[in-house]
Amino acid sequence: MQPKKKSPSKPQVVATVDYSKYFYWIGFVVIIFAFFPTYRYIYDEKVSVNEDNISYILLAKGIKSGVGYVDYNQVDQRPANHFPPGYPFILSILMFISEDVQFLKMTSGLFFIGSLLLFYVLGKRMNVPWQVTLVASIFTLCNYHVASHGYETMSEMPFLFISLLSIFFLLKLTNEKPFYKNPIFYGLLACIVLTYYIRAIGLSVLFGALVYLWVELKNRKAALALFAGFILLALPWYFRGKIIEVPSGYETQVIMINPYRPEMGKAGIKDFIERIGKNTDRYLSREIPSAVVPSLVISYEKAVPKWLYAVGILSLLLAIAGMLYLKKYRWFILAYFIGLAGILALWPDVWFSTRFMMPFIPFLLLFIIFAFVKGVERIPNFPKAYAPWTALLLLFFLNYYLKFDKAPDFENQETAYPLERANIESNNGYNPNWKNYFEVAEWAKKNLPANSIVACRKPLLFHYFSGASTDYYPYDEDVDLFIENLAKTKAQYVVVDQLGFTSTSRYLVPAIQKKESLFEIIYTTEEPQTYLLKFKAPGSTTE
Repeated sequence: MQPKKKSPSKPQVVATVDYSKYFYWIGFVVIIFAFFPTYRYIYDEKVSVNEDNISYILLAKGIKSGVGYVDYNQVDQRPANHFPPGYPFILSILMFISEDVQFLKMTSGLFFIGSLLLFYVLGKRMNVPWQVTLVASIFTLCNYHVASHGYETMSEMPFLFISLLSIFFLLKLTNEKPFYKNPIFYGLLACIVLTYYIRAIGLSVLFGALVYLWVELKNRKAALALFAGFILLALPWYFRGKIIEVPSGYETQVIMINPYRPEMGKAGIKDFIERIGKNTDRYLSREIPSAVVPSLVISYEKAVPKWLYAVGILSLLLAIAGMLYLKKYRWFILAYFIGLAGILALWPDVWFSTRFMMPFIPFLLLFIIFAFVKGVERIPNFPKAYAPWTALLLLFFLNYYLKFDKAPDFENQETAYPLERANIESNNGYNPNWKNYFEVAEWAKKNLPANSIVACRKPLLFHYFSGASTDYYPYDEDVDLFIENLAKTKAQYVVVDQLGFTSTSRYLVPAIQKKESLFEIIYTTEEPQTYLLKFKAPGSTTE
């Protein structure tokens, strides 16, 4: 008998640990540890000269005090209807903890870090490599146009967080059970309604969600229910405007040729076509390039070089390519982008700033980087498994996002390291024009009677620093009509500012020059001179 052959021994299995699954969780740690020193570096204790931030605070004070949703700075505290009530309502709740402006500013920072972490989660949900989403998150953190809203009492950060939360609920929604039995659907509805009550552009989130439910999820009943639920919950704000007979500020201003030149009248079809053209041109040549490459300091007064159009168009094409690379959810992202672009195209072209497209900047960055990684995958013989890691190289190659050691060259308007720019702004005081404006307000606080009424270009800011009741001066070129309407506001004083707004020289100054007997200078600052004048209304006992 032949001896049995021994079967070859099996190679010994060595236990290995797959560390790749831990990398995703490390991303959360990276974002958190990057956020706090960055936020401290750029945090600005000053009250922003963007008057909207004070408007939100005063609206919240009215809600908290029980007065209602009113223009708190005005003597008669008329019902307010310019801004949706969502963010003032959030602030009014926070005011039960503290009304300190620094506390309220820092809550925007909490919305900021919450948005970054939520955005990182959404990247995984959309099957974007975690390396790509991490880089996009860091770029968003270091993006001047996003980060600068992290220390202001403005609606941008709450809107960003709630809109991302809406998207989180939407992408978790499935057809496994009826939508009306799914709590995720009700979370989606609540968040989308809240985005609308925070900012009107919340309609773009609704549009994206409806397209996704209808086209990609093919759940038309859920789409119709979402639309019906939104209309039902949005109607109270609409009916309030009808009852108090105060039209929405956005509704009134959007249909005007120029909301700052009411004498130009309402916009017609031709005006809207021209507006769409001007807005498209500006976004391609200024806002989109600046949002993607925030080290560019864009001028709105001078003609932009042609290469900026190339930056804007290329950025847009890359972002769209990145969206199309998504295996799922591409319909939602495309519809959300189209909805937002449609709204911004119709807004008055005098409203210019990257702040209006800010909620989409993280996605813009994400899909540009995603398209870059997909392009690397197409390189012959390049291992696809390593392609996502090339995104991390952008953090070193595009170091303008993170470099702090060089001050921006504002004189030549060429480049500026964004976070250094924010740091300089936070450490510097107000420029002389604003400093003198606030000096007049502080003088008024000490020297004018407590019940004084002041007409000025920035009434909310003047009220914040003076405590006086304030209102806008009339926007009437006819001097007699200007004086008549100024008297109707019951104004006792007017401020001639040097803030650079054309309305002061167009409406206020000519009226003062032609009706000198009705105005008396009672306080003047040093250069650049800002004036506080006493107004003696025609027929009054003080005339």
